[in-house]
Amino acid sequence: MRNSWRFILSNLVPDFLCELIARLLGYFARLVRPGAESTVEYKVRGILWALRFSKSRKLKIGRYVLLENNIRIWLGNNVAIMSGTQIVPGTLGRITIGDNSHISRNSTVAGGGDVSIGCDTKISSGVTIYSVTYERHQNQLLKDSKAIHQSVSIGDGVHIGANATILPGVIIEDNATIGAGAVVTKNVAENQIVVGSPARPIANKVNA
Repeated sequence: MRNSWRFILSNLVPDFLCELIARLLGYFARLVRPGAESTVEYKVRGILWALRFSKSRKLKIGRYVLLENNIRIWLGNNVAIMSGTQIVPGTLGRITIGDNSHISRNSTVAGGGDVSIGCDTKISSGVTIYSVTYERHQNQLLKDSKAIHQSVSIGDGVHIGANATILPGVIIEDNATIGAGAVVTKNVAENQIVVGSPARPIANKVNA
């Protein structure tokens, strides 16, 4: 039965209808208890979208979230994706997000070259994660340049501050912290704290 519902929601029910259901229930929730509409909307969207992802049972999804090409996205249990965030794997890439991870408002995960985000990881507002870049030579037009796909791996328990940028090919190991506004161009070791543009290590949590 669950597989039947998943097929219907994935293939026959348009996204706007799922959104309409969430907003209507949120509206009725506000009539009963003012201020409860956001919580209800997040949970209802999560229930509807969870049926589109084979391993997910409990999600929280905000307004205007874009989950493009759901067959290339895997979300673990209790994942929260806040309003305005875009999760875009493209036609070739895959994006996986582990259990209990949270992506805040207006962030972008561009997974054309694959992006893996671990469990219990918190990503703040306005963060951008890229996994595709372009190889350009002097005087070469962008349309003539070659796309380079480089996977991004973000471990468990990582915290990424607001407006940080993670560039293609980067590996961020478990429990690392990325400061707000940082531009991460190189790998970040376990427990390391990095800040700045380009990001540089300033401390290690173990020794702090």
